Order: sequence, then C-alpha cells, then structure tokens
Amino acid sequence: MRSVKAKFQNGVATPVEPIKGHEGESVIITFLDAEQTNLSSTDDLDWQALTQLVENCANDFSYRIQQNKS
Repeated sequence: MRSVKAKFQNGVATPVEPIKGHEGESVIITFLDAEQTNLSSTDDLDWQALTQLVENCANDFSYRIQQNKS
C-alpha cells in the first residue's frame, strides 16, 4: 500500500507527484480535515519518512514471503 498526496478539484483527485505502474488499480481516497492540510515543512518531512518506512516494511515482508516459498 502506498500513500500519495493529491488535490481534489472539480470532482477529480490529482496526485501532486507522478505515479507509475498502477494503471487500473483500485484506490481509497481519504479527505483530510482542514487543519491537517496546512502541514509545515517538518510535518511534510515526517510524512515522507513515514511513507518510506511503510514502503520498506512492505518490501521486506514481500521479500520474506518469496523466500519462504523457495
């Protein structure tokens, strides 16, 4: 699972960064409260660190599953 920031305008959610390799996949859109959208640069760095940690854990888990199948 990957979290991506986006802007919602005119009924369309547009990611703020390019997303490759996920054509046709299902997504879940979560709307943040107004106070959560005004992130400071420190909050943004924390968000990036958390996102990277989640991705690393997912990759490690996937690797371990593959090793157990061998």
